[in-house]
Amino acid sequence: MTRKRLARVNHVRMHALSFGSIFNIGDTNNANPTSRAIALQQEGAVFNDEEDLQFEDYPIFQLEPNWVEDKRTVTMNSIHHAETIRVGNVRITGASQSGIVQIGSIKKINADARIKHFRKIRSEED
Repeated sequence: MTRKRLARVNHVRMHALSFGSIFNIGDTNNANPTSRAIALQQEGAVFNDEEDLQFEDYPIFQLEPNWVEDKRTVTMNSIHHAETIRVGNVRITGASQSGIVQIGSIKKINADARIKHFRKIRSEED
């Protein structure tokens, strides 16, 4: 089995982390970030009660995830020339919608992001 190594990062700068995302320093066994969103884009900035959109109205949000089972056996041999992974600076614009920024090892990830987009265009009569 491969020996674990220590990851050292001097400085991390992240602008944004949102909507079910994870920023983790250290080792992780499992990560299961989830995010659900309904995005309504329309001409003009006026929204009213007619746009009261609910998750239960759209089947995509009720579906069970279809996770892929990896049944492959992977044989791996690593030679680590140093006990530590050293990084100077990390600059991240952002992570969103079930994204993961991981500094360290991670064994298993199941990330689920579901977004229903709507675009309402004004008719010529408006």
